[in-house]
Amino acid sequence: MVYYKETDGYPEEKKKILRKQYMWVAGRLWNIIIAPASIIMVLSGIVMLFNNPGLIEMPWFN
Repeated sequence: MVYYKETDGYPEEKKKILRKQYMWVAGRLWNIIIAPASIIMVLSGIVMLFNNPGLIEMPWFN
């Protein structure tokens, strides 16, 4: 998103093209990396607690 903000000083035509490209890249980042990683993280946490429910009683968990 830093690159997106840097386009403020560019001419309007160039800014429009670059911002469209940056939004496309951000969408791919979200769909390919962030969303699947979040799902895997939540499922792993649930499986971990299911396999060892005693973890909920640990001081670091509260």
